[in-house]
Amino acid sequence: ENKTGAGKGSGGFGVQQRLFQQLCIASKIPQVVALARKALAEGRCVVIGLQTTGESALLAELSRDLTMSHLPSSCRVMLRQHIGATFPTELDGTALQKQKIKLQEGLAEVLDSILKARRASDAASDPTAAAVELAGLNARHEHMRRELIHVEQQCEAAAGGPCNVCVVTKARLLQDLEHLPLPPSALDWLIDELGGPDAVAEMTGRKGRMVRTRPRAGQLPSEAPFLFVQRQPSDALGSANQEIAALAGRTGAGTTMCGKTASMMSVSGIDETEQLNVLERKAFQDGRKLIAIISDAASTGISLHADSRVGNQRRRVHVTLELPWSADKAVQQLGRSHRSNQTSAPVYVLAQTELGGEVRFAAAVAKRLQMMGALTRGDRRAASGADLSQFNYDSAWGKKALTALLASVAKGTMTPDVDYTAIAKSHAESETQASGVTVPEMRLTELHAVLRKGVELMGFMDEAAGAAMGGDESTAATGAKAKGGATVKQFLTRLLGLRVELQQLVFATFQATLDALIASAIKEGKYDAGVGDIVATSIGKTSDEVVWTDPVSRSVTRLIMLEVISRIYA
Repeated sequence: ENKTGAGKGSGGFGVQQRLFQQLCIASKIPQVVALARKALAEGRCVVIGLQTTGESALLAELSRDLTMSHLPSSCRVMLRQHIGATFPTELDGTALQKQKIKLQEGLAEVLDSILKARRASDAASDPTAAAVELAGLNARHEHMRRELIHVEQQCEAAAGGPCNVCVVTKARLLQDLEHLPLPPSALDWLIDELGGPDAVAEMTGRKGRMVRTRPRAGQLPSEAPFLFVQRQPSDALGSANQEIAALAGRTGAGTTMCGKTASMMSVSGIDETEQLNVLERKAFQDGRKLIAIISDAASTGISLHADSRVGNQRRRVHVTLELPWSADKAVQQLGRSHRSNQTSAPVYVLAQTELGGEVRFAAAVAKRLQMMGALTRGDRRAASGADLSQFNYDSAWGKKALTALLASVAKGTMTPDVDYTAIAKSHAESETQASGVTVPEMRLTELHAVLRKGVELMGFMDEAAGAAMGGDESTAATGAKAKGGATVKQFLTRLLGLRVELQQLVFATFQATLDALIASAIKEGKYDAGVGDIVATSIGKTSDEVVWTDPVSRSVTRLIMLEVISRIYA
């Protein structure tokens, strides 16, 4: 831990979340490019929505090297800044001593609880329950004991001055980072793959970007270097007007050729970037460009639908590459291509990897949409028709599933109705397919050991021990964090940091636990599926009575009985 107090839990998981989010986005670029090219070949046009533009990473890289000729990596910049700000080069003995005392006090409390549990187990009417509670306490005691040993070792090494080993390690880490193969920033990479600024209408808040230059003699187009350029009005002329754009750049602003004006018209109350976005929007709606990329900055006030009054009548394929954290922003961005007076409705595509950790981003939007009262179940009245209900893990049932998963890991037992054999079999099949080498199916003891390793790497062993002792059930209804508990949001965030195969296994077990709990609740009549349509051959009202009248407002509550007839096919 360093002097600023930036320790193990300070900002680390936040950086991890953003880092792996960018890696997930980058992994989807080749598929999104292929999808866009296919849509164009089918006579459609494409709208791609994302949130991050990578401008801060671009400026940070340019500040280090003004002659940069490659696409910058947001991941590299993020890691470099995090290491520079938080990697300790001085040991703070005071903070370590406080942590040591806290652990010693916690160990004493747990040890006292263990002794009480042992005495109670001798006279317990249910030996199994007593044994389970004792096992959870022992697991928590062992975890805290190992952490105390580690802190004591750090206290012995802390001298209050610079740590030479730390300084050297930090320098080597930064040096290795520069050679780490990391993907470039998504926006510039995407524009380059789809034909460059002449083919793509960029509607974002950034003012500059990296553009590939013309290849020299004997050089392949893909080998040509990149150059940082400011966004300019001539970019909006489109691929059909490349010569005009080039001439406009040489002859200066305000030049008019073939009726095309390459200058920036001054609009009162609108800044330069917004004017650029307006020009790019016009290029897309006129059909000069058939691909549009919009960020959060262009998610309001811009219409990209197939309006009957515009030249571009192609059906829109709206690809969501990166979901926003805010539900209203998600609705706003989806609404850019789906508006009134359109000649065709858009096709929505949510680009999603199979990584369990990426569910974190869809879950955040799904939960907020549900809190807003939006329809997330594919209802015909929903504006977008997108079904996000399957991603809403941050719910009461998601919290119960997480508690059950952590408890089973701490106790070494199996959650009822969860098919662990099917989980192990599915994992072996997916690993065999991915590696091309036959991977044997794990035994249940091996499966539990691997799950325990995953929970330890995510830093949830204390929470697992608390779940094994039976946490505060009242918090499960709201998904709030209990004392010694964990939230679904934390679980999905930290899941991103695990290796892919371990990440998939832990998430598959969580999903199976959630499915088992919901299936059991449905059988018992305790599951609320939310509001939905009643689908039947005929529906008729059989009775309608007032069951309550408010004495003040005189508002009434009515009980309406319906007769629902559904046709059964043999």
